[in-house]
Amino acid sequence: MRIGIRPWVWLVAASVGGGVPAFAQAGAEATPPVVESAGPRLTIRGFTNVDLAINEDRFPDTFALGQFDLFLTSALSEDWSFLAEVNFEFDDENSLVVDVERAQLKYAPIDAFSLAVGRMHTPLGYWNQTFHHGAWFQTTAERPDMYLFEDEGGILPVHMVGVQAGGSVHGRALTFKYSASIVNGRGRIPDEVTNIQDRNDGKAVNALLALAPTAVNGLEFGVAAWLDHIPANPDVPGREGEIRERIFGGYAALLRSDLELLAEVSHVGHRDEITGLEYGTLGMYIQGSVRVGRWRPYYRFDKVDVADGDPFFEPKDLSSHTFGLRYDPMPWVGLKGEYHFSRPRGEEDIHSARFQAAFTF
Repeated sequence: MRIGIRPWVWLVAASVGGGVPAFAQAGAEATPPVVESAGPRLTIRGFTNVDLAINEDRFPDTFALGQFDLFLTSALSEDWSFLAEVNFEFDDENSLVVDVERAQLKYAPIDAFSLAVGRMHTPLGYWNQTFHHGAWFQTTAERPDMYLFEDEGGILPVHMVGVQAGGSVHGRALTFKYSASIVNGRGRIPDEVTNIQDRNDGKAVNALLALAPTAVNGLEFGVAAWLDHIPANPDVPGREGEIRERIFGGYAALLRSDLELLAEVSHVGHRDEITGLEYGTLGMYIQGSVRVGRWRPYYRFDKVDVADGDPFFEPKDLSSHTFGLRYDPMPWVGLKGEYHFSRPRGEEDIHSARFQAAFTF
């Protein structure tokens, strides 16, 4: 087995510096080279971060070790490849948790069509299909509130297990991107990802359509939909029946080496199949940054508003502002400082800060 890294992938990252490191991740997931007769080649890259959190969620100030992410790719043939992400992280009780965040086998004979099976990140919009695990990839220290992982209180099913078809069709004026997935649905609680056993017979369906005009480099628009039935949870009062879930979202993104503009919105609709009551939850964010040399100032506005009485989610109505500055002393290290101003409904305002050293190795 050979462990190494394809130099051109990381040269792409070096060319953008701390600007838009997502390009490096997109390159890292490109189809690997043809396998030699000696067998598959395994490529491993690592990502982690060390943070200082001050007054976040009113917990004591603390240093924190972030996710220790191993990103693995292997070429099985010219058209077949394997990709995985294995995360080592610590929970709130300081106990080690190991998660296989992604593990997918992919067949990609042409750009216009690919087929993948396994555990993947759900293409619900731009962020979740572009910035994966590893804080070094993203400009900010943390993900948007609407895209928090399931076990961190997120409102979206950001991981899925099943089969996905997708591809890109390149035209003279537009590039058309699509994906369609049939996967296990939600678990009985928001942080349950059904890796082994779906909780009901019906499968969730996810679809994404996007357009990227060739005349404007880095510009992309997209819409996404998720259809599912959340299983009953008799152990919780009011959860004796299934919940019909419909998630619809859209995004606009402009990413260049010197400019980043992102905006996304998702509406999570729930209908209690016993009472017939319907609930609508909103998630959105707007983020912008510019690169000046090795420096990148940025701003993000987040909003998550869970519908009152929703039988599946915990109550949450939070808007927050993030002001930050990222400095890349070298291509593989990103130093970030952020100030957060959060306003939970019915509670006192929260002022907090986070300093982060994110890097790849």
